[in-house]
Amino acid sequence: MKFDGILAAEHPGFSSDGKSLVFVGLSEVRKDGIKDEARIYATMSVSIADLKTGSTLNVLRHPGTMLDVGYIYSNPSFSPDGRLILWQESGSDVSGGFALSDLKGKTLFRFPPKAEDLTPYWRPSLAPDGQTVLCYSPATSEGSEDTIHLVDRKTGRLVDVTTGANPVFVRGGTAIVFERWVNRWSEKASSHLWILELKPGATPKEIIPNASEPAGAVLMPENSTGSTAVPSSENASQKGSNRQR
Repeated sequence: MKFDGILAAEHPGFSSDGKSLVFVGLSEVRKDGIKDEARIYATMSVSIADLKTGSTLNVLRHPGTMLDVGYIYSNPSFSPDGRLILWQESGSDVSGGFALSDLKGKTLFRFPPKAEDLTPYWRPSLAPDGQTVLCYSPATSEGSEDTIHLVDRKTGRLVDVTTGANPVFVRGGTAIVFERWVNRWSEKASSHLWILELKPGATPKEIIPNASEPAGAVLMPENSTGSTAVPSSENASQKGSNRQR
C-alpha cells in the first residue's frame, strides 16, 4: 500500500480500531556532494495513514535530516484510545528517550525530562489506563543489561520491572512479553521470549526459545466500547510540527 507523499515507511503500528496506521515516514529525499563525500538528506515524519483512503496526516515533521547521523523519530505507537502518539527520539544509535504528543504534534510529556540526560528509553507504549508507559533501556556495554521500565507520565516516576528488551503489553495490559539474551556478548548469543504478570510477587517465565522482538496485541482503553478517536486525515491539519529535543 502506498501513502500520499511518503517515499518510505517503517515502524508501523495499528490504531485500536484497525482503521489507521502510525509510522515513521521518509519524503523529500535529496543528495548533496559527490561520490564518497555525498550526504543524503530527507524529511522525516511521524505520520498517520487512513487505511481506507491512503491519505496521510503528518503529526511531526523534521525536514533536512541527514540520514547518516542517526534517526529523529522511531517506534511510534498509538495510545489505546487513539488520541495520543508515543514516539522514540534520538540523536544517535545509543541515546535518547521518548515523548508523548497529541495528534496536532504538541508534546505533552517527555522522558527523561532533562535534555542533557542521554540515557536510552526505547519502544514506548501506553497502558490502557492512559498513564503508565512501558519502555526499556538497552545494554550499552558488556557489563550492563537490558532493563525494562514502567514510567508514570503524570509524575515522571520510573520503576524498574525486570531485565529484558523489546517489551510489549499482553492480556489487556496486565502482563508483558519481552526478550532476554543468553551469552549476549559471545558467539553463542541467543534470545528467548519471556512473560511476566504485572502483579506483586510475579516472576518471569520463559515461553518461546530462540525468539526475539515480540509483537503485542493492540490495546483498547479502559471502559472502551471498541472505537478510537483517531481523526480522519481529510479533516485534520496537514502542517505537523517539529518537536525535536
